[in-house]
Amino acid sequence: MYIKFKLYNLFIIIILCLFDNCNDSKSQQTIVYADIPKEYKKTVKVISTFGDNDILSRPYMIRYNKYDNKIYITDYGSNRIVVFDEELNYLTTFGRFGQGPGEFRNPTGTAFFRDGRILVFDWLNIRYQIFDQNYNHLTTFPIPAFIPPYIFHAVIDTNNIIYINAPDNGSLFTLLKDKGEELNRFGELFPIKIDSTNDNWKSWRREDSAAEYEMDDVTGQIYCAFLNHPVIKVFDSEGNIILEKDISNLGVTISRRIFTEEKRKRERKSSDEFELIMYVTDLSIDEEHVYIHHFDNINKDITEWNRLYAYSKEQLTLQKEIVLDAYIKDKYRNIIEVDFSHPDNIYALSYPNYILLYKK
Repeated sequence: MYIKFKLYNLFIIIILCLFDNCNDSKSQQTIVYADIPKEYKKTVKVISTFGDNDILSRPYMIRYNKYDNKIYITDYGSNRIVVFDEELNYLTTFGRFGQGPGEFRNPTGTAFFRDGRILVFDWLNIRYQIFDQNYNHLTTFPIPAFIPPYIFHAVIDTNNIIYINAPDNGSLFTLLKDKGEELNRFGELFPIKIDSTNDNWKSWRREDSAAEYEMDDVTGQIYCAFLNHPVIKVFDSEGNIILEKDISNLGVTISRRIFTEEKRKRERKSSDEFELIMYVTDLSIDEEHVYIHHFDNINKDITEWNRLYAYSKEQLTLQKEIVLDAYIKDKYRNIIEVDFSHPDNIYALSYPNYILLYKK
């Protein structure tokens, strides 16, 4: 069983958790799934090659840009951005490997300005780059704090302010101008019982407040879910929490201890030091719903591994479960990224290099 999440850098840890800790009584929880309506979605288009039989190499994020009606995929392994139309017809690519303007080393995310500009997170070059609507390079500025690629995301408000989840800055969110100047920070980090003298303390703090989030274009509200905590929080643009929802009753909150007993003793870790809990692997929103993506290959049939729970945006009321069918080339594949923001389509990435189109 080969598991692939968007969280590439945690891959080895997750594998150890899934295999080595299955007999740890503390790592298993009774699963009781929510009794809600269920929808099954079949793929209407699957792409693995495009252009001149080109192929993606570790596609990392897929995003619909409502300002130009195009789909943008960060191709982590090939150091470029690949662009499609709404029906996943290939249009173009931009970027290449390097450290100069318009060049990338493992890009991991995109976000979009209302005036047509495109923000790209150029991870290993430790910077953001901004491009115009014709993909010409405009601006480069450094990231304000260390951001692992697997928790990176950014949203941009109507005033061109960039919001990023950067726990190393001491808050959940850091706000930047479009030239990189820091404006503000907000959001308390989750308390974590870690010995601050431990070499891994900052890393654990970072993981513990890792977030998936999106901004509502109309209200400016930020819908935020967390990798390691069973909660959805809704912030206004000023950073005030206006709504909060406990999602621990979903049945997918399976705690997995990071360290096996042998590894714990070898590295002299205390038994209760830290647990990695895979509550949420992605979040997306549309006009009506907040979609929380879970991956559970232990307690569900293989055909239902890729499940999303849809909440109402107004009250975060759980309304339905959506199962995305990713049966490709005689095998069930793992969804690693979803985007519900298009009015009619659902877009997804599936391991190892598939682009999937569903209809709402």
